[in-house]
Amino acid sequence: MTELCRRYGISRITGYKWLSRYQEGGATALQDRSHAPHSHPFQILDAVEEAILAARSRNPRWGPAKLRHWLEETAPEVKWPAPSTIANILNRNGLSVSRNGRQSGAGGTSDQIWRVELGETLHCLDGQGYFPVRITDSRSGFLLRFQVLRCRDAATLGRLFEAAFREFGLPHGMRAPGVPPFFAGGRLSDLAAWWIRLAIQPVRLPPHKALCPQLPEAVRAPRASLREQQRAFNDFRHRYNHGLPQKRLGGRAPADVYRPSTRRYPSELVPVL
Repeated sequence: MTELCRRYGISRITGYKWLSRYQEGGATALQDRSHAPHSHPFQILDAVEEAILAARSRNPRWGPAKLRHWLEETAPEVKWPAPSTIANILNRNGLSVSRNGRQSGAGGTSDQIWRVELGETLHCLDGQGYFPVRITDSRSGFLLRFQVLRCRDAATLGRLFEAAFREFGLPHGMRAPGVPPFFAGGRLSDLAAWWIRLAIQPVRLPPHKALCPQLPEAVRAPRASLREQQRAFNDFRHRYNHGLPQKRLGGRAPADVYRPSTRRYPSELVPVL
């Protein structure tokens, strides 16, 4: 979607809006519309959430209130959710970033390696399926992200990684499962190619090491909804990083050892010719 919108000189929010119109009513739905409110605006909830995530990707420093104001100005015919709901959507997709844009801690390491693990499909009590995804600093074991994702396509994972890069800086290597969307057959995927452009070396993990190990029952136990499931993941991540001494770390918790990378996420990438 990003490349398509760039090619035709439109924003991603406009692209997703047109895509939603086409899915609802075919080519005739792409004709110019009045800005007056409609009786059934933007009925596809997933499209609303995708538009919010697309707007956040274009404006990563905007908070929920500013995002909602901009969305209302851009598409006034849509009934956009409240800022608190937008905040929950960002948090659920791993896009919430600390106010200062990075984790506390002095200094940094020059050889950070991150590890990505995917979990099997699990379900909440309301029947919604999700995938647990873990991003860990290999040296300290610090959990950078422990996320509930409704899907694990390249776009969703890309947003998750971008938020982590903005908060914790860029690692030098990324150990990831040797399957799509990280690797595609015998070639690099778009996601892995993006890492290389950021000077991050992709490393394939064998299949038996690419899955999340058995999750603790306190986390794995199904919650009422995705929101409650993510809250359980967040609580576990905080306890693990700050309150669980590790023998291999000399009795210290991961947060006592971890230091953010000094390599900052760039504002834009140099095009590949």
